[in-house]
Amino acid sequence: MFIRLAIALSLVTTAACSKDGGACDKAVDNTIRITKESFPDMPAPDRKDMLAKCEKQPAKAQQCAASAKDLEALMACGAGG
Repeated sequence: MFIRLAIALSLVTTAACSKDGGACDKAVDNTIRITKESFPDMPAPDRKDMLAKCEKQPAKAQQCAASAKDLEALMACGAGG
């Protein structure tokens, strides 16, 4: 279960950001917050790695991840925003 979630979160994180560092900060912070709320026993992800992936992604995906209210909405960002 955790392996599937880790893969899914990796995809969401990869689709979560634009090249704007401030926008990526918001998207990554929100992704981490939602993950902790949904899976409190899951180890914390590597924020630095998430930010590096984020810098390669389109702004639309970043906005989606930054404004997601729950895991379902966050996962939808990785499915095309």
